[in-house]
Amino acid sequence: MKRLNNERGIALAVAIFALVVVGGLVAGSLFVATQEQRVGRNTLQQQTAFNAARRANESFANALVGIGTPAAAAKKSGKTPHARTSG
Repeated sequence: MKRLNNERGIALAVAIFALVVVGGLVAGSLFVATQEQRVGRNTLQQQTAFNAARRANESFANALVGIGTPAAAAKKSGKTPHARTSG
C-alpha cells in the first residue's frame, strides 16, 4: 500500500463535518424552542376555552335553578339590568 505523506486535506473534511454537526444542533434547538412556544400557546387557548365553557355551564345551571345571573333576575322582575361603570 502506498502511504500518503500529505495529510493536510483531512482538515477540510473535519471542519465541514464539524460545521454540519453544529448546524444540526442549532436547527434542533430552534425546532425545540418553536415547539415549546406552540405548546404554550395551545395550552393557553385550551384553558381559555375551558374556562369560558365552564362559566357558560354554570350560568346555564344557575338560570335553570333561577338563582344566579343578573339577566335572570331582571327577566323575573321585568327590569333591565344596568351595566356597571367604573370611574
